[in-house]
Amino acid sequence: RPTHDALDLHGYVDSDWAGDKSHRRSVTGYIIYLGSTPVTWYCKTQSMVETSTYSAEFMAMKKAVEHIKGLRHTLRAFGVVVELPTEVRCDNKSVVSNTVIAASTLRNNR
Repeated sequence: RPTHDALDLHGYVDSDWAGDKSHRRSVTGYIIYLGSTPVTWYCKTQSMVETSTYSAEFMAMKKAVEHIKGLRHTLRAFGVVVELPTEVRCDNKSVVSNTVIAASTLRNNR
């Protein structure tokens, strides 16, 4: 058991549904911290027009989780072990509920 404080990786995700008024595309944004230090952030217009807030938020969460998986792999390659699970927060209860249910149809279709 390590005697030092374990590093934690955590992030915050949000989406602005149809925020781009000219194309009606949503904007994805997230920030990821290692401990209390921000290590990466992302803000970009989504490539597709989403039909609901739920879809826009789900795609933003998906993008952030993909980035976190790659970041954990890169950290491990540099010898930085993140022992704790990564906590990702978003402000859409439907997305949170759907991502923790293994039988989710949306989760299995994307």
